[in-house]
Amino acid sequence: MTANQIPIPTTETDQRLDKVLQRLAPGSTYAEVNRWCRTGQVRLDGRRVKGNERVKEGQMLRVPPHALSKKQEEEKGRLTLSQRQRTDIEGWILAKTNDFVVINKPPGIPTQAGTGHKRSVDRLLSAFYADEGGEGPKLTHRLDKHTSGCLLLARSAVAARALTAAFKNHEIEKVYWSVVRGCPQKEEGVIDAPLKKSGEADRAKVRVSPTGQAAMTHYKVLAQAGEYALVEARPKTGRMHQIRVHLAHLKCPIVGDFKYGGMESKALTKGRFALHAQEVSFVWNKQKKVFKAPLPKDFKALLDELELV
Repeated sequence: MTANQIPIPTTETDQRLDKVLQRLAPGSTYAEVNRWCRTGQVRLDGRRVKGNERVKEGQMLRVPPHALSKKQEEEKGRLTLSQRQRTDIEGWILAKTNDFVVINKPPGIPTQAGTGHKRSVDRLLSAFYADEGGEGPKLTHRLDKHTSGCLLLARSAVAARALTAAFKNHEIEKVYWSVVRGCPQKEEGVIDAPLKKSGEADRAKVRVSPTGQAAMTHYKVLAQAGEYALVEARPKTGRMHQIRVHLAHLKCPIVGDFKYGGMESKALTKGRFALHAQEVSFVWNKQKKVFKAPLPKDFKALLDELELV
């Protein structure tokens, strides 16, 4: 084994290679990892990779030598939390077991570290648990930077594999609340519109396309006042930006979502999206688990201002 070869650890089994590489060399960006794979600088058991492969324990990952120097730089600059930050993070936690943790993610913080992000949920939680002598929980899904609410993370390798599989098999239910400009013609319905992604990393954009991947969202109008409405969305698939694009497809963009038509109402939300992951539910050890994230103060204030409550 050479210096730039890394055996896949047990904790990363069944995870996407590009995400594993970002964790093994956390100073790297998504764009860098993508380029390394595209140019053949990354090999898995000697084979070229695209980055979307699922890895298994014991496989040998070869990376560019400078990727490991990024890891060393990152470790030197590991986050050190103040007592105020620790208190804030403790306040995020909705539920915690030996297998998983559910947090109420604040808006404005990216889920995963990337280009230009010094603070992210994964880095903050890694620092939080490191201070307690433990390993940081592992992401099993994502929320956009400007979205708040329920985020489910695994606290063991076994749980990570099980929860990742549950998301993939659509066995985990999520409920979102969103404030939109406009109102769907039908009070309740299903948006069945395939989605196609273009671009990379922070510049990625999604659109409805007949050649895209299948995507389905159930929605229900909870309240309407003037030109705005409060809409509940239950995604049945987990495509990137799914709820945001599907609601925009109905000519009802989410307030504050500048990428998909909500630019005119951005000032109402002071830069965030009016999208909140209110609930997550799943079966664990044969028991139904349901977790709800209280609405943030700014979301409540928006509902009051628009007379949607």
